[in-house]
Amino acid sequence: MAALALFGWWGGSTWLPTFLHTDRGIPAATVALFMTVLNLGMFVGYNVFGLIADRIGRKYALLLSLAGVGLTLPLYVVAADRTALLWLGPLFAFFAAFSGIFGAYLGELFPTRVRATGAGFCFNVGRGVSALAPLALGALATGAGLGTGLLVCAGIILCAAVVMTFLPNLRSAAPVPALAT
Repeated sequence: MAALALFGWWGGSTWLPTFLHTDRGIPAATVALFMTVLNLGMFVGYNVFGLIADRIGRKYALLLSLAGVGLTLPLYVVAADRTALLWLGPLFAFFAAFSGIFGAYLGELFPTRVRATGAGFCFNVGRGVSALAPLALGALATGAGLGTGLLVCAGIILCAAVVMTFLPNLRSAAPVPALAT
């Protein structure tokens, strides 16, 4: 799940400024403004999703975050109007809080004694796989275009949401016992 989510995210977010400049014709200086506004949406999302996770549980907050990114990224890709792009950017990025929730959720999957190792392994294997995402999207974009590559990234993130449905909801689960020493 982490590998899919991070692969889709890093594939898309790495090439997003290039997409805005080359496919949407936005001047480089204005792309910087668009990315700043997008990052403000992400800042708000990270904080709001902390509250959402406390309210509905980390699993469902992760599902909402992943589905939100997977559904708003295609809207962002098909938008041609600069004003729409300016407003859709922070909306899309608002949902990108999943990596912040990973730490809390993944840690709970493991007994206390190996919690940090287990969560770190799951997250960082995902990060390792995601290192290939910009290269893969660049190769795909060469033939199909950046817009198509970004849509593929959205699909990969939606696949992460599907995988998340099969993982346990630990909100109501009994605490995982520590390993015997």
